[in-house]
Amino acid sequence: MILIFCCLWGLLEAVCFPVAADVILTYLSFQGLSTGLFSMQFVLIGALFGGAFMHKLGKTRYEMGMRWATLLPGVFPNMVNQVKSTLQKRGLFDMVIGSLIGIPYKVYALETAHVLQTPLWLFLLVSIPARLLRFSGVCCLISLIDKYLPASFVYRFEALTLFWIIFYAFYIRKMSRWKRSPIEPPHD
Repeated sequence: MILIFCCLWGLLEAVCFPVAADVILTYLSFQGLSTGLFSMQFVLIGALFGGAFMHKLGKTRYEMGMRWATLLPGVFPNMVNQVKSTLQKRGLFDMVIGSLIGIPYKVYALETAHVLQTPLWLFLLVSIPARLLRFSGVCCLISLIDKYLPASFVYRFEALTLFWIIFYAFYIRKMSRWKRSPIEPPHD
């Protein structure tokens, strides 16, 4: 059941959910690194399905997809404009960088289809290392922290919950630097 939940979380994060799948992976990684990494594969599968949906939307109904995406928390028009610019400079490699600095995957799915005209198979191929780099890093970090926590520390769940509350408070503050402005019209 939890693996279906992981898959669903990955799918929803790629389409509409603002909370990263890293959250569920950290809780599962407290059960052991192998549990976290195994669960990560199901998050990835969900993310790839969601990414494929958003990529298709970027190819066929870009305007609607962008309107949808910018209604979601954490996606701002200026962010979208920057992604367009960096994709044109760095290409698909920018998806890896974006994954590490907090730019939502859904933005890359829409923009790689629209700006770069990337075929779906190539987008999905690049998505695998872009998503797994962050996911596996989070799993390994939590597993390492857990290894060094004293066995007598029984508040792991509570400490992790507090961490995520503080993290998202800072993340929301950081993301607020993207001012709400209109999206540049497509240059077709």
